[in-house]
Amino acid sequence: MGFDNTTDKLITLKNRKNSIQIIANKDIDNDKSNNCEKALNYLLSSSIKLEASLDINNITILELSHCCLTEVPQYLKQLKLKHLGLAHNKLQQVPLCLYSGLKYLESLDLSHNSISEFGMEPDCVFSLKLLKLNHNSFKDLPKWLLNFKSINLEDFNYSCNKASHYNFKKNSFNLNVTKVKRVKLRNTDMIDSDFAFLRCFKQLEHLDISNKYYKYSNRFKDIDDLFVKQVWKQLTVLKLNDLSISFFPEGILWLESLKELSIQKNVISWFPDGIQYMVNLEVLDISNNTLVAIPKEILELQSLKVLKAARNSIDQVPDLFSMKNLSTLDLYDNLLDTLKYNLQTVEYVDLEFNYLDTVEFGDSYSEKKISYREKYRYSRMDGVQMRCEHWSRSSFTSEESGSELRIVASEDIDLEDWDAPSEVRQTSPDIDSADEDWQGDEICPVKTIVQTERVYVPDEDWMFEDADW
Repeated sequence: MGFDNTTDKLITLKNRKNSIQIIANKDIDNDKSNNCEKALNYLLSSSIKLEASLDINNITILELSHCCLTEVPQYLKQLKLKHLGLAHNKLQQVPLCLYSGLKYLESLDLSHNSISEFGMEPDCVFSLKLLKLNHNSFKDLPKWLLNFKSINLEDFNYSCNKASHYNFKKNSFNLNVTKVKRVKLRNTDMIDSDFAFLRCFKQLEHLDISNKYYKYSNRFKDIDDLFVKQVWKQLTVLKLNDLSISFFPEGILWLESLKELSIQKNVISWFPDGIQYMVNLEVLDISNNTLVAIPKEILELQSLKVLKAARNSIDQVPDLFSMKNLSTLDLYDNLLDTLKYNLQTVEYVDLEFNYLDTVEFGDSYSEKKISYREKYRYSRMDGVQMRCEHWSRSSFTSEESGSELRIVASEDIDLEDWDAPSEVRQTSPDIDSADEDWQGDEICPVKTIVQTERVYVPDEDWMFEDADW
């Protein structure tokens, strides 16, 4: 597609059938906004002869992301757009063209701007299927969304915005016809009382209420309450990351349709009884918790393809050889001495920084480890975990785990005679030998952190704008 000489080095135009994408070149930041507007004027000028394959009146997709726009031309309302992409710009208010046109718009992306209000409902309120408002400066969710005015809305992302409440009209007729299937509300000031709002989306297939950037933005006292009333019969993806969850929510076990569960960066130490009932689960990410063991019941999850449990304190894993569909296994940085799994069926694997030596797995393991790290852009160290004296926490009973250990330091360290009878060291005349009688292992229950992982975490909201939504 041609362009005049004054701007062809500043702007790149890509056109496909009924689709235009305007790309501002990265090395000319100061002129992006002006030249993107020039490009729009160029496109919409009736005096310009465009290629025969492109009729401006038939354009349905217009992508203007990353153009440093501070405003959007009003005359866009004349177009019959179905998709308008305005992500990663400098907008401070909703474009006026949305209030006086574009009523056929089905997909609107206003993410990564500085918009603080969206009080009036747009002309496209009844046609919208996808709406991305994430990473803006909203103080509250737009009222027309709380009242379910957008009855055809299916995908909605409000992540990284504020909200003082999620109160909705309980007697709204639209409440019974809402079609929302995909909701992302990461870092949106949600609390337990907002669970009622989430339950309104009875056709929900994908729910993400994690924290990603600010750990205590979404704060839940009892996340299990969300699953007390089972209204989601079609939920396949659930993400509950970085919510300071201390117990695996047992209500999740009854989400029969669930295929992907991400519950990483919490403080979960045990799997609950009944994990074997999640028979449709294909992806389980429970990395960065305090797990001490993986139960044998997980072997009954024959649909499981991805198991991620890196950076825990796992020292017991059942023989995974029977899990024929397992293709990704990540147990990086744990306390494993041995592990059995099917090296032929597993395509991606990382077992570094355990007590086992991965050299015994051969070159095939090394290649699959490298492929796995490249796929997720992980920067990790290789090697064997530095062994320290620790107790197997997975073997403790509930009573034993509540006991206290008293460690007595000594400057004089002698070689210990394991055959000699243990001595009782009196530390105070007020303490008798019974007070110092400890029946457990007198060792330090500390896991030594050898290497801090530097992980590249892609912002999925911009890396996969087209694919993710």
